[in-house]
Amino acid sequence: MIKFILSLFIFLTSLSDASGKTLVIATGEWPPYISKTEEKYGCVGKLIVDSFKTQGITVQYTFFPWKRAYELAKAGQFDATAY
Repeated sequence: MIKFILSLFIFLTSLSDASGKTLVIATGEWPPYISKTEEKYGCVGKLIVDSFKTQGITVQYTFFPWKRAYELAKAGQFDATAY
């Protein structure tokens, strides 16, 4: 969890001029942490949304099987992946 928060912090500070943009994240289901069926996409999903919101960035999740989410983000078809 510490690595996740540190990575998120570094990513957020690099986006200081990204206000008003939408970050599209490819992810998989991992209830209750991140899930399209959980309220506010689960506790990790909410943490990501709230963190980027402080920078004026909207987050949009697209759910796939885990391997596909990773490969699509790696290929640059999505801005990021989260788990």
